Amino acid sequence: MRSLHPAALELAPHLHALDRTSVLAVCLSAGMYVTTQQAQDFKDVHGDRAVGRRTLPIILPSIARYTMTVPMVVWSVCLVTVWKLDPITQAAFLLLSVFSGARFLTHTTTRDDRVSFWWYSVSAAVDAGWKFLC
Repeated sequence: MRSLHPAALELAPHLHALDRTSVLAVCLSAGMYVTTQQAQDFKDVHGDRAVGRRTLPIILPSIARYTMTVPMVVWSVCLVTVWKLDPITQAAFLLLSVFSGARFLTHTTTRDDRVSFWWYSVSAAVDAGWKFLC
């Protein structure tokens, strides 16, 4: 398992000083990252295999792609519920996560995986940062 995101390590000593909403946002962001961090492994399968790494896309390629789609949609549903977003914003969040997650299932070349990772990064950034943008 990879290390925690550097921002989480910076925040950890100061969690006691954050309000409840901020702590919730940090926890949700960490949960999203931990359950979808394999997104970056799809675009690197050939290199990872060449150096002997054993990533989820190498060990369980048919299952690995579903491990992106399902958590992305579940996290988006969770976030729109927790942050009580309006219906239009909810729809935008959900469409972005479904689109991003579906790309991992339907577009499976290395080039496609680079583009899917870009969309994943956009959707994760929007999901993680939305509460702070409001």
